[in-house]
Amino acid sequence: MRHHPALAGLLAIVVAAGSACTGGSPNPHPSPSPRGVTRVAMGLRDLSASPFDSIVFVSDRAGSLQIYSMLADGRSQVRLTDDTAIDSWPVWSLDRANIAFASTLDGRSDVFVMLAAGGPAVRLTTNPADDYHPSWAPDDTRIAFESLRDENAEIYVMNADGTGQTRLTRNPGLDGSPAWSPSGKLIAFESERGGNEDIYTMRPDGSHLRRLPTGPASRSPARAWASPGCS
Repeated sequence: MRHHPALAGLLAIVVAAGSACTGGSPNPHPSPSPRGVTRVAMGLRDLSASPFDSIVFVSDRAGSLQIYSMLADGRSQVRLTDDTAIDSWPVWSLDRANIAFASTLDGRSDVFVMLAAGGPAVRLTTNPADDYHPSWAPDDTRIAFESLRDENAEIYVMNADGTGQTRLTRNPGLDGSPAWSPSGKLIAFESERGGNEDIYTMRPDGSHLRRLPTGPASRSPARAWASPGCS
């Protein structure tokens, strides 16, 4: 499990999905790629029926990790962030109007939101600890994210404007990589609370915790929603 946005998996592509119940990630925390090589790391709502849907991704082509967008065929690549920080974990809102991402713009990693076309970003988290790996709820009203603010990786949720930040997980094991279900009724996440890295689900208020059986769906939170009957 990755526990800091400046570590592994920053050269990742996240595809804006046409269907929330398809797609998935073989590894939400991929190992580092060689400089200049893009590595695919797909997540919830990642697969699109249209070959011309947009993709948002991270690249160090300009010397630091920045966020870019392009069409699914690789054309029209546009740089969306232009700073000296490490910008990572970009994810579309379902309405495609905004992109949530993590950035060290203020010296530590915080969650920001910007318009899909780029431009000034709004900082949503201000805790002294690192906050990263945002995940939009299907109705775009809330964002789940991973935080080290309690000296341990835990899952939090907040409103899309940054208000109402609430801790959902509380245990000594590391919890991370939240992924909302298509219905918004559950959040899947990685946890080491049992001594191994497993996938659990919970309601958006942190209740009804359940460990998923081992198998393909247990290898990433996003993949938990890729099977028939996902909710």
